[in-house]
Amino acid sequence: MCKLNDWDKSGVAEIIQSLWLNNHNELEHRTRLADLVSSCSYLPSRDASFLEAGCGSGLVYSALVPAVITNYTGIDTSREMLKLANANYPQGKFIYGDIFNLDFPDKSFDIVASFEVLGHLPDIEIPIREMFRVAKKYLIFTIWVSDSDKITEVSYEKHGDVTFLFKKYARDEIAKAIPSGHIVRTQCLSGSCWAYLITI
Repeated sequence: MCKLNDWDKSGVAEIIQSLWLNNHNELEHRTRLADLVSSCSYLPSRDASFLEAGCGSGLVYSALVPAVITNYTGIDTSREMLKLANANYPQGKFIYGDIFNLDFPDKSFDIVASFEVLGHLPDIEIPIREMFRVAKKYLIFTIWVSDSDKITEVSYEKHGDVTFLFKKYARDEIAKAIPSGHIVRTQCLSGSCWAYLITI
């Protein structure tokens, strides 16, 4: 199984960035993610503070800034991905950070988002709880969803010499990880990839 630092193994970040850059479907997907952020009722202006947990090489940043938002912070545990993000978009703010233990005070950002990150993690409850903690108004995450409401599907995908965990989470498991008492809106983006938009 992939460990969090496997993204930093030689050449892996470049391989994955190339896949993201050279696939028309990936470009369309990033456009849909920008539209999701635009749809937030709590986006009062482009100056709303925004955290992307798992920013990778910054490609979602390029879809968001400055068209949708300007006050962006991206974090990632992969230092190689962060190197690419800072090289690709030197004007951006990309820093080291761990979604399991976000180094920000409570309610630090108007909007917190994480795109296609949770499906590579062995557990989603702690990351979702941490994103809730630092979000002030809205939380958005995308996740691969299982065909079964109760059974999470586990598989693996290989990039270079590294095998990555790929999970399609059961809807019941996702619902259990979301704190109660919040308005939750879901939207299918493509195939098994669903967006969860949550009012804090």
